[in-house]
Amino acid sequence: MKGYKPLISIILFFISWGVYAQQNHIRFDRITLNDGLSLSSVYTIFQDSKGFMWFGTEDGLNKYDGQHFQVYRPQIGNVNSLSYRWTELIFEDSKGQLWFGSKGGLTLFNPVFETFQRYGSTFKNNRLVGDTITSIIEQQGKKLWVGTVSGINLINLETGVVELEQLKGHQVITLAIINQKLWVGTHDGLYVESASHKFVKQQIEDQSSGNFVIHSIIDDGKQIWIGAGGNLLKATSANIHDPIVIEKINFETSHNTGQVEQLQIDDQNNLWLSCSHGLYVYDVERNVLSEIIKSIDLSHSLAINATKPLHLDNFGNIWYGTHGDGIFIIDTQNRQYTNFRNNPGELTSLSENTINCIFEDRSENI
Repeated sequence: MKGYKPLISIILFFISWGVYAQQNHIRFDRITLNDGLSLSSVYTIFQDSKGFMWFGTEDGLNKYDGQHFQVYRPQIGNVNSLSYRWTELIFEDSKGQLWFGSKGGLTLFNPVFETFQRYGSTFKNNRLVGDTITSIIEQQGKKLWVGTVSGINLINLETGVVELEQLKGHQVITLAIINQKLWVGTHDGLYVESASHKFVKQQIEDQSSGNFVIHSIIDDGKQIWIGAGGNLLKATSANIHDPIVIEKINFETSHNTGQVEQLQIDDQNNLWLSCSHGLYVYDVERNVLSEIIKSIDLSHSLAINATKPLHLDNFGNIWYGTHGDGIFIIDTQNRQYTNFRNNPGELTSLSENTINCIFEDRSENI
């Protein structure tokens, strides 16, 4: 997308955030095209079980060993190459295989032999209900669920065979496994898997319709929280056999949050909401929603998921990326934050004020 080509920055984050926040001494080390990155527009970051970093860009999938890049792209006439040049989702299954999702289909990567296998709507044996991949999740029993803008598919990880096609015609946004069931958030509501792999649309108490746009589903161990349009929903289901009860949360305080896009639970059991109008925190015990950061900037990206990224780091801090105001780091205990932006005259500042994704590696680098 012209206009926004954010460079990827790695934040070296070695000691407690509180010390850095007081001194504003977070250092941003930039990885650029000069280092071998295929393109500066990075939309997904992942670290595999072998320690390799993967960066999905608009023009190539990048594998990074800490010093060198290896770039993968589709090869004309070679069905055993990457499906599409712009990778937006990366998932590693329990067998150590990598799955790459894009607008041009799904690709399975065998890291031992470095071979690719494509899945898409035009294949006879590896046929998917749609080519634009929105979400990937693994369920117990070596089952891989793949969400698309046209429905979901079930892939048997032992055989690699597509075994099931469900919710055809429904635009899937997010998937979650809760109480051994698959929960599916779509543009027309929430669906939950039954014992026969059928999906039942859920109704919300005191609402005439369940036609909410479901962007996010998170389980805190006691209840399930759901971002539904401009609403927050709470679902309860004690075990796999119990019926699901869903209610809309009516806050003691009122805010125009816009769309609820991402949810995160902090160490104090507060619920953080990344919304189209900014960042909010919900005090579950007091039923109070508080605005932390106002951010109504819009993304100009053509990415599948162009929502503002939200991340809880290993120190218990919230990282919140925006589409023009840089990145915010919030202390969840006192809710104070520091904003980092690009400074054209400082090479150790944030490289770009538009943030597409936030990822923390096993060494606690962001």
